[in-house]
Amino acid sequence: MPHFFFTETMGFFTDCVQQYLAGLGEHGSVRADLKASVSVRSAWVIRSFANDFNPAHVHSNCQFSSVGYIKLPDWDEEMARDAEDHHPCRGQIEFLTGHPQAFSRHQVRYVPKVGDFYIFPAHMLHTVYPFSSPGERRSFSINFLLGPRGQN
Repeated sequence: MPHFFFTETMGFFTDCVQQYLAGLGEHGSVRADLKASVSVRSAWVIRSFANDFNPAHVHSNCQFSSVGYIKLPDWDEEMARDAEDHHPCRGQIEFLTGHPQAFSRHQVRYVPKVGDFYIFPAHMLHTVYPFSSPGERRSFSINFLLGPRGQN
């Protein structure tokens, strides 16, 4: 990713991870008194076009990952047709965890919108489904490391 992107925006994104951690503490998912510094491990841009997809995967050597959407094709018509399917997923990102169980969700899908930014545990399995509309889906990913408070 371009250097200017790091210098001008990384503080915003590391603050988002801090807020995410604080929310986890409020809900009892992590220790409420967890104090950690957040640094960027890696970042990259993903450009995909009709029929491109990203198979189910996790991110390694980091604790949290993220995806943000910069550009999307004009796929309203495709999404409307897909919504009629019993399992609509074209162009969506899907997060998966655990095993199917009664009264519990183990997967969730989102139709991305420009400006969306998702933070998730790096070990969470996720996939991106293909779309067929002409145009580009452009996103970026950032992997984050946690360290003791006061380190960056």
